[in-house]
Amino acid sequence: MTETEELFFFTENQDFFEDVKKTINEATKSIYLQTYIFSHDKVGTSIKSLLKKKALEGLDIRLLIDSWGSSADKVFFRDLVQAGANVRYFKRFREYLSSYIDYHKRNHRKLLLIDEKIVYLGSTNFEVRNWKESNIKFSHNLSLSKTCRTLFLRDFENYRGFKNYFSISRRYRKAFLRDSFELFPDVPSFRHTPSLNRLCKFVASAKKEVYIETPYFLPPRKLSKAFLYAAKKGVSLTIVLPEASDHLLVDILRRRFLSKLYDKENISLLFYKGKLHSKLMIADKSSLAFGSINLDYRSFYFQYELLCILKENYATFVETCYTQAADKLKDCIPVTAEALKHPNFFHKFLDKILYRLKSLF
Repeated sequence: MTETEELFFFTENQDFFEDVKKTINEATKSIYLQTYIFSHDKVGTSIKSLLKKKALEGLDIRLLIDSWGSSADKVFFRDLVQAGANVRYFKRFREYLSSYIDYHKRNHRKLLLIDEKIVYLGSTNFEVRNWKESNIKFSHNLSLSKTCRTLFLRDFENYRGFKNYFSISRRYRKAFLRDSFELFPDVPSFRHTPSLNRLCKFVASAKKEVYIETPYFLPPRKLSKAFLYAAKKGVSLTIVLPEASDHLLVDILRRRFLSKLYDKENISLLFYKGKLHSKLMIADKSSLAFGSINLDYRSFYFQYELLCILKENYATFVETCYTQAADKLKDCIPVTAEALKHPNFFHKFLDKILYRLKSLF
């Protein structure tokens, strides 16, 4: 962290979008936006209007949005494109009909770079959602800005995706390891999972406590083992997830994964009573892992994701993030044995089917 660098942590979408709009208004050079969801709603329309204004001023405006996740189509962006912006869709359906599995490989990354000096990273999509999130704004971190520019332009150039893992160059898959931060641009692969490996190490190397927020909880076996290993050596784990997510099938299947950790010493499983879309881990209140990755098979093995690790250089800021994030604990309830039971035969039947298809969730 440099002397001139400023960081801001956002847990509310309203605060996040207000700050994004203010920063866009102040932009003088370029705006690069990458997101999984850009919706044709109040948020999407207001952001598009600001981008159109800046495009007419001559700024370099580029958008990369996922064609599966986003409801905003070419008609919605027509006036923005006519103003001079460049809008691309990742893997349009008609261009990728080879198989459902291939089409399942989506670009789930979320990145906003303004004037090559202000970076937003985190969990928020560009849509109207009253969810708890985890986003960080970095101002004047030149190393991070340069890295994010490289990542965005690579994705923007390869917006049609890749046929398979081996067609992706090593340079494109390379992690960015810096003194104060690490960035892992994950690509679809069952064999090479750098973000999964890094998160396992992140949990296993904790000394006192790990605080976790995730909207979905279907961790691969390797990560579950890391949770149990850390708890066994005395590390206190707190895992917070929504009482009900926006995916019923995932909620049915997660009972199986939560049961493996339930009633284990040093592991506290909590349901947040509101809507939670935050994706973060905080170890010992001094290091932070956050980004677009969900703790599920789909994120780790099928999607293009982005994981950011803030090291102990940011310990003071991370402690502030922990204080803000952990404030929602007052609105949490413990996961009970009853909550992990399937309420009827249909749910039990679905669980068996879904478990066989867990890699798609």
